[in-house]
Amino acid sequence: MRGGTIHINLHFDDNIMAETLERAMRSGDKEKVVLQLLQINNVQRQMLRTPYKIRYGKDLEVAIAKALGGDLEKLALSLMNTATKEDAVCLQTAVKGLGTDEKVLNEIISTRTNEELASIRNTYLVNYKRTLEDAVAADTSGDYKKLLVTLIQGIRDEGESC
Repeated sequence: MRGGTIHINLHFDDNIMAETLERAMRSGDKEKVVLQLLQINNVQRQMLRTPYKIRYGKDLEVAIAKALGGDLEKLALSLMNTATKEDAVCLQTAVKGLGTDEKVLNEIISTRTNEELASIRNTYLVNYKRTLEDAVAADTSGDYKKLLVTLIQGIRDEGESC
């Protein structure tokens, strides 16, 4: 499994963090919003959703998007995604529109475990109403397409390497 570099914040309190974020967003302190999100790991960021919704009656991601905008919004919303959802979002971005971002396809599809790829496939289908295999196959061709689709299927042997 992949691991991030932001470790658990032992002093984390989801209610206090929800309040701190709301105050920062209300006051227009965009930097503080992002810095608060960077102080906690992804699991803790996921834990913020419920207390924020209960206390303020709104979705945390919607509030963040409204408060930030631009590149800071993109960064903050990426931080709020689970690793699996972020991979699905990046893959969708890599294949949508004109051109294909092969670097993104290669990085994600070739480095995830079969289990991670299964989660990404499911998340992609739920979010984009299309299979990941179909999306990648429609945007690539030849042997490269065959390789990516095979990897996406998550059937490779993950035994010990040399």
